[in-house]
Amino acid sequence: MATMKLSLQAVEKIDDGRIAAAFNLALEKVVSDLDDRGEDKQARAVTLTVTLTPVVQEGMVEDIDTEFKVVTKIPPLRSRVYRMQPAGRPTHTKNQQAPEKPEQGNRQKLKEQKSE
Repeated sequence: MATMKLSLQAVEKIDDGRIAAAFNLALEKVVSDLDDRGEDKQARAVTLTVTLTPVVQEGMVEDIDTEFKVVTKIPPLRSRVYRMQPAGRPTHTKNQQAPEKPEQGNRQKLKEQKSE
């Protein structure tokens, strides 16, 4: 097995390029989110974390376990706020014709209430 010095350039060669591919895929995901939701001014991020853990035997570092982790930070997807009215637990109602006034009933509902 050939040895190589750990560097940013070497990451492209580790694990047949899978780590670099994962980073590039994460970067594409973030850029795609920027294209889709450019009006959301929050920052996006892609982080490559390299964790090095010594493997110690008899007080000497024999090896170093190395782990790579690619993480993206994208703002959450959110809908607009819908006002709903409690209608018994756990159900909530929403008036489709007037979402800002959930307490306003519709004609069908009023007819059903009168016939009861």
